[in-house]
Amino acid sequence: MISKIQLRTSKNIKMRCTMKTLWAVVLLLALSMPAAAAGNHVSIAKGHGGVNMTEMRLFLNSFAALGEGHIENVLNGLKLLSVTDEVRSGKWDEMKPVLAEFARGDVKAAAVWFARPDGSYYSVEKGLTGQNLRDREYFPGLMSGKDVTGDLVLSKTTGQRTAIVAVPVRRAGKIIGALGASLSVEQISKMLDEKMALPGNFVFYALDQKGRTSLHKKSALIFAYPSDMGSKSLAETVQEMLAKNEGEVAYDFHGERRVVFKRFTLTGWVYAIGQTEKGVVPPQDLLIRSEVETAVSMLQAIHERQVHGEMTLAQAKKLGAGLLRELRYGDGGYFWADTTEGVNVVLYGRKNAEGRNRLEDKDSNGTFYIKELIAKAEAGGGYVEYLFPRKGESAPQAKRSYVLLFKPFGWVIGTGYYR
Repeated sequence: MISKIQLRTSKNIKMRCTMKTLWAVVLLLALSMPAAAAGNHVSIAKGHGGVNMTEMRLFLNSFAALGEGHIENVLNGLKLLSVTDEVRSGKWDEMKPVLAEFARGDVKAAAVWFARPDGSYYSVEKGLTGQNLRDREYFPGLMSGKDVTGDLVLSKTTGQRTAIVAVPVRRAGKIIGALGASLSVEQISKMLDEKMALPGNFVFYALDQKGRTSLHKKSALIFAYPSDMGSKSLAETVQEMLAKNEGEVAYDFHGERRVVFKRFTLTGWVYAIGQTEKGVVPPQDLLIRSEVETAVSMLQAIHERQVHGEMTLAQAKKLGAGLLRELRYGDGGYFWADTTEGVNVVLYGRKNAEGRNRLEDKDSNGTFYIKELIAKAEAGGGYVEYLFPRKGESAPQAKRSYVLLFKPFGWVIGTGYYR
């Protein structure tokens, strides 16, 4: 039981929090309990081969309840903090200890911050950041008194992919600033995946009102626009999902998928959950696809640093190429990258390949495999079979590869295995 919380002022004098702050913290702890409890009742047995659409809707509601519930808890927590004397003082030194305590909770926040009406802001992690929020689409509404629940932005202070939850701070009827939490959508997605415990052939994701991926089982696809992934079927499906409040759809993306979806009012996000209709996928296929998606997510992190102004595009590409060149998995698994024009970027250090246009390369069967790999990547990603020699050998062998397009660099990223 909490008896007291002690804070330090800038003069290092210990003081007790106001009762208002104490009750706010107690209530914050209570608010976190429903979402935690929900996680004990939504998992699907790993051996479950398939479910009907009625069952799928139940899983969808559980999934959305966890996602929306987490955001709502953070929103309510910020509202409670916004009426404490510490926050309403408008003084960073007074409110920082309270916000730091909030940030240490399980809020999945990349940053917790207080913004002034002019857009300058402090974060628990960095103090006065030197950045400004006036160019954020949500900021004018926030300063006019509207809550923010789920706007997707790349964090100015951390470079992470985040969903913004924020509330105005009022004193004597006047808005003096705003409290906000930049929630890591990658951490939330991971939390949802762990709580849902879905089988491997299941997929979950959420789309914001613009059709951008806000949550996804695969980290590499967070913040991506599914309509731009090269699948006409998926692009048409996304438009249908955004136009309706709920429904059931089927589309082709790495196999035929059938999902149920529903829009939820707090964030306005469309939550979806479903399963791949095809049979069992070979474990090697699952492995190479997962490894490519992981590599792409690492490139995405580099790209976000570039967008954040930490480096130029050329520097980001150089860093990304170096990463792929050294990246390994399993028993000698490696990656390669080619531009969409066929120029090789990385092929485990082969000097006779890197920098060369391989578009017209073909295997001993006459397959223009680079063209096929590029086409498959531009169509949304997938598998290609061809003949290619093992590292250090010259005789071609049957190989099956998986590729994805990383649009920011214009690279096709792949890896594979020999049959």
